[in-house]
Amino acid sequence: MWRSLAKGAALSLRQRLSHQQGPFFAGYATLMAFLLYATMYGFRKPFTAATWEGMPPVFGLEFKNALVVFQIAGYALSKFIGIRVVSAAGPSHRARSIAGMITGSWLALLAFALVPPSVKPWILSLNGLALGMIWGLVFSYLEGRRLTEFLGLGLCASFVLSSAFVKDVGRSLLRAGVSEPWMPFATGAVFFLPMLLTCFALDLVPGPDPADEDQRLHRAPMTPVQRRRLFTSFAPGLVLLTAVYTLLSGFRTFRDDFMVEVWNDLRGPGHDVDFISTEAPVSIAVLLVLLPLGLIRSNRRALDVNFGVVGLGLVGCAISTLVFRSGGVSDWWWMAALGFFSYLAYIPFNAILFDRLIAVLRRPANVGFLIYLADSFGYLGSVAIVGLQNRLAVIAHADFLATTSLWQGGMGITMIALAGVYFSFRRS
Repeated sequence: MWRSLAKGAALSLRQRLSHQQGPFFAGYATLMAFLLYATMYGFRKPFTAATWEGMPPVFGLEFKNALVVFQIAGYALSKFIGIRVVSAAGPSHRARSIAGMITGSWLALLAFALVPPSVKPWILSLNGLALGMIWGLVFSYLEGRRLTEFLGLGLCASFVLSSAFVKDVGRSLLRAGVSEPWMPFATGAVFFLPMLLTCFALDLVPGPDPADEDQRLHRAPMTPVQRRRLFTSFAPGLVLLTAVYTLLSGFRTFRDDFMVEVWNDLRGPGHDVDFISTEAPVSIAVLLVLLPLGLIRSNRRALDVNFGVVGLGLVGCAISTLVFRSGGVSDWWWMAALGFFSYLAYIPFNAILFDRLIAVLRRPANVGFLIYLADSFGYLGSVAIVGLQNRLAVIAHADFLATTSLWQGGMGITMIALAGVYFSFRRS
């Protein structure tokens, strides 16, 4: 009985979703993608809510630094694998793959709670390895549509809000008496059933219709020859974009994973700032700024605007730090400004810039390939920046964040400008 009811409801939903330009389709696809990726964060980020004080160093790294580095290393390896796997993935087993990978990451958190401290970082690398391909698989439901900007930006809101929300859940569990080693697994338990339900719900979304493909180009799994041709044809521009994204990824990772320590530096241990208090306004503000990009019909014009937005975000990070250091704004406004401007530059790479780039270049491609090409090196950059901070342990986390924002702004704006000039001459 329940199975027949579920099948009937799924059939009814598929029929309603077949009208792909209506508000119901846009709202449903955005919400399900947002919720699915948000639940994934319940398995990826909860360990960062703890400080892990008193734990022994691992391989010369402070214990929390080791956890971050090892998880990112697993995540980066998954991104390199994803260059091939995600770009070649078809729709038939997508939902099953997502649910299976997230379940595997949860089992890794169970092992994390049980093994001795010296082994815990290695277990987190397995957790990262399991989760690294989720973004590309989820975004493949949304790419190549006239509504991709709106759908993709809604999805991107998940990693702005969810990381903060997951940390708050993790801290609540710690305050309730759950130990630090068991807290990540317990947090995953909170999100497991919602993950399964939203995974099933997102899989009901149909593929792009003919009008979508006419405007944004047909998206299909890529062959090795297509991947090689695309990269070699546009290598200088793609290398520049990957370099900019590597800077942004390292900065975002450090701000996100060490937010507890940054606030401790700014206000002392026991501060009363909830993480969501800065991230919720940031998420809303970034979406409000980026949403109008979906109204630009010309792919070429939209791509130029995307490059400009990335540049604005890079410059904004540097300027907000200079203003904070001069005493012009409070620590809360500085952290909110860093979040706003860094995500203003970071989000286009994950949702709209590569989608428009494919439409402009008119070459066989999909967003999964370009995102994972950039992401693989982006997370290597994240490993490097955490390792550098560990070597410079005498520098407070807040000071390191400020210095990094200045370097990122200066180097990044130069490279994004060069990338914009390159692709302006290489458009078909």
